[in-house]
Amino acid sequence: MNDLVPVMKQARILDHQLNGFDDWDRVVNILYDVLVITPLRSSLDKQYHLHFDLPDYETEYESYCGFSLLSVNTESANSLPDGATRHFFRFISSGGQLFDKVETVVITSDKTLMPDSYELFDADHITVTCRNDKDAGGGEINQFDVNL
Repeated sequence: MNDLVPVMKQARILDHQLNGFDDWDRVVNILYDVLVITPLRSSLDKQYHLHFDLPDYETEYESYCGFSLLSVNTESANSLPDGATRHFFRFISSGGQLFDKVETVVITSDKTLMPDSYELFDADHITVTCRNDKDAGGGEINQFDVNL
């Protein structure tokens, strides 16, 4: 993604502060689909391909029922509030360097978004586990690597 920044600035899809516009959202969603969702789906037995679905990149939902979720695991995570299960991937962000942070949200045990539960983590200090929805075969995918 770092290599895309100069091109996206020149095309005026990103501004000088790296704020994106609608076209940037579309580019990132396509990359997320091609680099994350499709490989994860492909790693499942074919019978689960149609049922495997991750939330769209940087999109909030009233309910996350029916979605598989990317669980962000880190030793530096704050303790979770009551009713929370874990931190889940929302999008990649920039802190001191480009795309060096991951923003997470907390989803409750009934698969709803916990209000004001956003938290940033250093991308270099996390592991990610894909927790599959029961219709996508359940279980977890622990061995995958996405380098953006």
